Amino acid sequence: MGFGILDYNVPLLNWETEPPIASDSGTIIVNNPPVANFTANTTSITEDEIVNFTDISINSPTSWSWNFGDSGTSTLQNPSHTYSNIGTYTVSLTATNAYGSDTETKNGYISVSGDLPSIGDLYAGGIVFYLDGLGGGLVAALSNMVTSWGEYGTLIGGTSHVVGTGDSNTTAIVNVLGSGNYAAKRCDDLVLNGYNDWFLPSKDELNLMRVNLYQQGVGGFNEYSYWSSSEFDALTAWVQNFYSGGQFSYVKYLNDQVRAVRAF
Repeated sequence: MGFGILDYNVPLLNWETEPPIASDSGTIIVNNPPVANFTANTTSITEDEIVNFTDISINSPTSWSWNFGDSGTSTLQNPSHTYSNIGTYTVSLTATNAYGSDTETKNGYISVSGDLPSIGDLYAGGIVFYLDGLGGGLVAALSNMVTSWGEYGTLIGGTSHVVGTGDSNTTAIVNVLGSGNYAAKRCDDLVLNGYNDWFLPSKDELNLMRVNLYQQGVGGFNEYSYWSSSEFDALTAWVQNFYSGGQFSYVKYLNDQVRAVRAF
């Protein structure tokens, strides 16, 4: 039972004489309803994971009523609940004792995402070859194209080698070269499996594709060289030979393999 201690000073009145002629002091016990609150061991999960909830209400509640936001409920003090569907869920707890009740509601408290893919899975329009550890990654298209890198002698400038830059490299190339039948434009124009945001991979992204797909016998790659979106200079850009793994600059006007990628 929750209670509080209140110091007081009470006048003892002589009802025949005003004002009061004497006073006394002491304590009054004040009984309080709960103040509801709770925590969870995690608030971001994938489908079919269990969340453990902990009551941290004050003023000694004696009963609990939980609503987990997906039609699930519980009357346990510290329940566990399995979320089976993707979505965001509001959770509420009503804590009660002999002196009243209180409800704590946390809007959008639990976020449930789909099961994360693995390297080599068919996912998001292609084959997964990179995972960033945060639920995102890169997929490769399911087939090759063959074309040149672009205009020989034109410097794009500012392209990068690193993972995560293929998209911006592609945009930079297309902005300079415009329309045409070249690697970055072919990827940028590609509409495949319901997605239209494909791009030409950077040099480091291309290497991940080779290591995680080609070397595992996945993805239908051949052993020849593939263009990256990483420029070397005005005359050449980086390619990678998938058989040897070697990366080298190659003249832009020559045809080579192209494999579009997209991020998820």
